[in-house]
Amino acid sequence: MVEFLKKIINKLLAPRFIDFSERLPEEIPERPRIRCNKILGTKKGGNHATHCLAMTLESFKKHAPGGTSEIKIHHGWELINPGDWLTLKEYDPDVNLYTGRTITGKITNFEPAYVGWTAYFDSDTVYSNEDMICAPEPQPERAQKIHIIKTLPEYYQASADGIKKFELRKNDRDYRPGDILVLKEWEPATGYSGRGSRAEITYIITESEYLAPGYAALGIEIIEDLP
Repeated sequence: MVEFLKKIINKLLAPRFIDFSERLPEEIPERPRIRCNKILGTKKGGNHATHCLAMTLESFKKHAPGGTSEIKIHHGWELINPGDWLTLKEYDPDVNLYTGRTITGKITNFEPAYVGWTAYFDSDTVYSNEDMICAPEPQPERAQKIHIIKTLPEYYQASADGIKKFELRKNDRDYRPGDILVLKEWEPATGYSGRGSRAEITYIITESEYLAPGYAALGIEIIEDLP
């Protein structure tokens, strides 16, 4: 289902979002290199901020829980204050991609170094996304929601026939798997036609390089046509 949605998204959103899977290596534009030991982004919340730092494979291993608490920061150190949080993202320079592993800790102090500054983790706060020593708070369950949405005739008919098993929608309604979509056929010139269908959301993608920010890809299964 995920691969199917990716292919459909590539077709609908091209050329802004390009699928390079069928191109020769020399035809694919080079991805900008990621600078390690540089603050790449900051999110502010409450009294403190959370900073993001890329780190090579070898350096990343040294900072696992129980390892060294010193973090070298070559660029962006002026954004940091004691009490802020720092997330280290493991980066593989050979493929120019992140591995998906992260380490997060609270900064107790930082001081100038020969190059840039050195920050220090509070060892009692350090955790990785692999062992999840500090697990996120469980999200409360919510009741099933019903979302009524307009659908153009050509898209509505494909969904009603069971051919189009997805919806690309602005993610402004808190869509979740198990929710119900009421698809109502709608023509801009004449309005609603009176035709409609009920569908269940079976899968959802909200963050992907194939999606425009703020949008969601919904996998759907038609339940019934409305009278």
